[in-house]
Amino acid sequence: MFGDKWPLSVEDGVVQCRYGSHVVFVAGGKVYAVNGIASGAMKAGKEDYVDIREIWVDDARPGHEGLKISITPVIDAGLKLC
Repeated sequence: MFGDKWPLSVEDGVVQCRYGSHVVFVAGGKVYAVNGIASGAMKAGKEDYVDIREIWVDDARPGHEGLKISITPVIDAGLKLC
């Protein structure tokens, strides 16, 4: 679905919207927090999400050291489900 814009190190999974605003990605038995609202709930201990940075791919383009590939397509797909 995402083609060359795929920002994650896992080959597949399911994008979901939970609670009307939490965009999450489910893969390998884990539920990853994708957007800021889901990450905030994770950090506050309100949800048992895993940090998406565990599977978020680094941007390998020259001059982009330390940056990640844009995760916006995943967030947008999840928000369409909300």
